[in-house]
Amino acid sequence: MIQNNCSALSYFRSLLRRAVSGDSRRNEAGFTVIEVLVAFAILSLALVGLYDALAVAYHSANASRMQEEALAVGRSQLERIGSDIPAKPGKLSGSLSDSSPWQVVITEIASNGSTPSLYQRYAVAYEARDAQNRPILQLKTIRIAKAAR
Repeated sequence: MIQNNCSALSYFRSLLRRAVSGDSRRNEAGFTVIEVLVAFAILSLALVGLYDALAVAYHSANASRMQEEALAVGRSQLERIGSDIPAKPGKLSGSLSDSSPWQVVITEIASNGSTPSLYQRYAVAYEARDAQNRPILQLKTIRIAKAAR
């Protein structure tokens, strides 16, 4: 039994030597053209997948940045109505840093008319669009300001 284990061990050692030194049937060094082409094909598929993942990540980050900027501008414009910007029906417009347009529309909300009021309600809508004119963000609120006399 010990002799069988020794012969099996020497057989596995010879297999290991062949695997490390290369196939004994083939004494050529290097890779064949087919092996190189297959390696390049696998590498190119991996790089295409990586490129697609990076492109999606870039576009997502850019869209997120545009939404953050649109939200900051929108909040700023809505807060200014009634203080820096007069509360009266009309439109304001501008553009974000990437030339995407935004617009604020102020409309008067009709009162019930039974009693005169010192204050007037206004509906205010903010909308920002991207360069392809698709909506990025919409904000709506109601502002109360002194009524014009």
